[in-house]
Amino acid sequence: MKKVIRAKSPVRIGLGGGGTDVSPYCDEFGGVVLNVTINKYAYATLRLREDLKVVFKSEDMNLQESFENLSAVKIDGGKLDLLKSVAIRLGQNLPVGFELTTCCNVPPRSGLGSSAAVFAVIIAVFNHLEKERRLSLYETADLAYQIERVDLANMGGKQDQYATVFGGLNFIEFKKNDFVRVEEVKLNHHIREEFPESLVLFHIGERGNSGDVIEDQQKNIKKGTSLQAMHLAKNLAYRMKEALFSSDINLFGELLNESWQVKKKFSSKISNDFIDDLYATALNNGAIGGKVSGAGGGGHMFFVVETGKNNQLINAMEAKGIKHVPFDFTYKGLRTWESTDRYLI
Repeated sequence: MKKVIRAKSPVRIGLGGGGTDVSPYCDEFGGVVLNVTINKYAYATLRLREDLKVVFKSEDMNLQESFENLSAVKIDGGKLDLLKSVAIRLGQNLPVGFELTTCCNVPPRSGLGSSAAVFAVIIAVFNHLEKERRLSLYETADLAYQIERVDLANMGGKQDQYATVFGGLNFIEFKKNDFVRVEEVKLNHHIREEFPESLVLFHIGERGNSGDVIEDQQKNIKKGTSLQAMHLAKNLAYRMKEALFSSDINLFGELLNESWQVKKKFSSKISNDFIDDLYATALNNGAIGGKVSGAGGGGHMFFVVETGKNNQLINAMEAKGIKHVPFDFTYKGLRTWESTDRYLI
């Protein structure tokens, strides 16, 4: 049996401040986000070969590509570019070829930061092979950001990479000169148990490219049309954190509602008639506040619900054909371990 390296990393729900982590806003004014990771994961498995052949597999997308060696791997705009881009960066010093396999519990364009989680686990399995110096958590998150946003030119913010790598309920600050600070939000026992019980998550359908929303948002910032909304969103993120410290979930829900109304001012692409109708239905069935997680336009939507109204909300949304997604918080981030293979390559 051959030794293999495996990694898992959670996706996240963006609770508040999302959008202020996107350049140029965070570089000029400083951005903050409040997010929490949930028990839906991305996985990566790395098997070293005895020859130079390189194989990329995505189990959830049912895709596979093979190359004679790493030098033959090219970024071509395909769905496996995510795997290839990390391998090109980190696999150059390997003396042999490898098989890299990924899988994710949530679909692409989910609004839950799934692509960042996949980048993180791939970096982790290669990083595990380093003998002299392994990347820190901050370095891993930054590299995931650099590969996704710079190498592959996928537009977006900075929060996803840090959320998945660190895990848990975090308040993250972003400032100029690439400054990032991850602060764990430590709750007392009662609110730690009650908070996840007050949240209900739904998959409302596949969204378009988040980069289109981000590009429109950046244009609006430059024109000044959404700048005040960004400032308000940042302020609300601070207030939402304080509401959790005060164990006031109802206040958190009210602030979440304010945050969603503000976020819709970032770009006309963040919401639409369908999403607005779902939101109104939720408010009429026990929700205090909610928002679309991620850039907007689709994916997943979550709500803070009045005590005892969870089933009422779920039934009302399912009557509209919307899928309820059960989940729990996870307070662990990126993890890597060694296993044994039960078949020969």
